[in-house]
Amino acid sequence: MQRTIRANLASGGTSARWRALAMNEHPARHSLDMAHASSAAPLGGVGDLRVRLTLLGGFSVSLGGDNATELAMSAARHRAVLAYLAMQPGHSETRERLATLIWGDSSEGQARQSLRQCLLRMRRDFTQITVDPLIIDQHTVRLDRNRVWCDAWEFLALSGSDDLSDLDEAAELYKGGFLEGLHINKESFETWRQLERTRLQRVAVGVMQRCGERHLDAGHGPRAVA
Repeated sequence: MQRTIRANLASGGTSARWRALAMNEHPARHSLDMAHASSAAPLGGVGDLRVRLTLLGGFSVSLGGDNATELAMSAARHRAVLAYLAMQPGHSETRERLATLIWGDSSEGQARQSLRQCLLRMRRDFTQITVDPLIIDQHTVRLDRNRVWCDAWEFLALSGSDDLSDLDEAAELYKGGFLEGLHINKESFETWRQLERTRLQRVAVGVMQRCGERHLDAGHGPRAVA
């Protein structure tokens, strides 16, 4: 289990301005709401019609269940918006902040128009899998948590457990760095992504250490150092 995490850890730089914004606007950002995270039900079988969102070790979207249907969400900014919403408190953000985060180098009017077009196309994308987890109103965009399972949520919830099987499962979920391979060439988004990546790495290191200690205590020497 430790090898899985150790092989996937990575790091990078951040922008001071966006680091401050991320921490000050959402003061609970770096702990995430663990009670909220742990409320997510595990991904089920054939009858589970939730969107499965993978953010660790890359990005993918599919309709959950035993026979998953992959969603072809090719536009990088669509993926960026979805990932950002997933990691926000309440999985919600204002249209204004989303527009600034992803299209901050455009005029205010153009950024808002680009966001509107992005959301329309995302909803069109979700018709591929017949489940749309987006809740959109005049001021905010939100993910319906009841329609989404996310590996990052599950990883964070399991990482807080004292049960060895939960820690092993957390190790298995950490397939790599947060949003590996997703770049949109926007400093604001890249800074946020790096902050989240670093936060999740730190949690992964803790999981690795605790897994090792617990397996050694249980007499699983070879597994503890694997």
